[in-house]
Amino acid sequence: GNTPSEALNIGVLSNTRNFQDNVNFNDRNDYYRFEVPIPTAFRMSIDGTTARADADLYEDINGNGQIDDGEYVDGTSSSGSELSLDLSAGTYFIRVEPDSQGRNTNYTLGLTGNNITTTTNLGVLSGGSRTINDSVGRDDRRDWYIFSLANPSQFTMSIGGTTARADADLYEDINGNGQI
Repeated sequence: GNTPSEALNIGVLSNTRNFQDNVNFNDRNDYYRFEVPIPTAFRMSIDGTTARADADLYEDINGNGQIDDGEYVDGTSSSGSELSLDLSAGTYFIRVEPDSQGRNTNYTLGLTGNNITTTTNLGVLSGGSRTINDSVGRDDRRDWYIFSLANPSQFTMSIGGTTARADADLYEDINGNGQI
């Protein structure tokens, strides 16, 4: 859509979604709207442009369905650029616009949301070792695993076989609410 109220409603952002469209002098704004129900690792990219295009992210903090002062989060521009950050739960808008001259350009907007709802449940871990083969990268920035221990135990975690830097964090769900 051409305004926040006409934004393409993506719904809950999970996994990777790509959108192709065009902005130009007569069609200066394309808006997208999405929700993240829980904290989410977010990535936005813009590719396939023939002229500069900007993609800006806004959080609808007051829930009025509009973009207001103070709701700008961050942005990216030009083909091949990307933005990666952690989003808190909420409603967000993206505005794609052409350069200041309004030059015509097609674009592909890539959006990725990776949150704890896409968790792999390992069940109860007891004795021995467990190996998990998985990958993270540009389109899959985080993987979540959940497990429990039957008894207090020594736990060791390691990452191997990587071709680039990868980090692992361990969290304990002390209150048992399924959230970090």
